[in-house]
Amino acid sequence: MVNQSKAKGTFAETAVKNVLLPFFPDADRGAQTGNQDQGDIRHCGQFVFEVKGGKQCREPVAPETLNKWMHEARTEALNFGAAYGVLVLQRSGYGAPRAGFWWAYVTVEQLAIFTGGHYPNGQASYVPVRLELWALLEILADMGFTEDIPDADEAV
Repeated sequence: MVNQSKAKGTFAETAVKNVLLPFFPDADRGAQTGNQDQGDIRHCGQFVFEVKGGKQCREPVAPETLNKWMHEARTEALNFGAAYGVLVLQRSGYGAPRAGFWWAYVTVEQLAIFTGGHYPNGQASYVPVRLELWALLEILADMGFTEDIPDADEAV
């Protein structure tokens, strides 16, 4: 019998990996490694992507759940040795072919770094920022975090 939760996770992770591949050709889905989980999608330069799909992502997501998932993304990035954890949530009304429009969450500090700025350390540095996955990937490509810059049509 197929574990429905695992099947939903595989579906969501595969959809996101397919969006990431033009930007990060080595992107792959990582095997779970227990309490030292290293993220859902790895080998993306300095990034690890934590992907959540299914009903748990329906809006509104409770702030404490979002904070927990953001912390999970950070921890798993560190476990893998990556600098940044990115949380991606499946978006209602957008199936796998449109996973580029799913929500990507980073911290305000990360977004400042990704756009060439600096954000002073402090409690507010962990405030989540939500943008569409393709928009985040375009920023990362523009700022040199990936060598491969696909055409806009390929990114979504």
